[in-house]
Amino acid sequence: MPPVALGAFAAASIAETNPMATGFTAMALGTVTYFIPFFFVMDNALLLDGDPGVILRSVIEVLVGTVIIAAAIQNYLPYLPQFLSGPLRGGIAMRATLAASGLLIALPSLHVIGLDFSNRRSLTSGVVLLALVFLWQVIHKKMRQQT
Repeated sequence: MPPVALGAFAAASIAETNPMATGFTAMALGTVTYFIPFFFVMDNALLLDGDPGVILRSVIEVLVGTVIIAAAIQNYLPYLPQFLSGPLRGGIAMRATLAASGLLIALPSLHVIGLDFSNRRSLTSGVVLLALVFLWQVIHKKMRQQT
């Protein structure tokens, strides 16, 4: 079980619910936090080492990316206008695309591990995937309103 399971088991006994189901729900809620240490290791700007502009950009990218990954895991788009917020439409493929988008946005440069995949390229790919997800959500909602 993940580190959150002890608290989840205690909460399950208080709420009189199934401890395993509560533990797995807690694990799903905390999944994004498992990625964050890797982002710190791979991007020195997150350790506040570098120019203020670079630090700010890195922090914003990781925040936006982790919110998007969490939205994919929870199957809910928060912090958006009314016509876009709410449950995702499109099933597991849409959730996987949204999670990939968030990961690409939050992913720092991979030069640290020897891969030639720049931060700009991953950010652009993530934003394009995110735009496709949003476009699908708008189209699906309009199709639903017509029926």
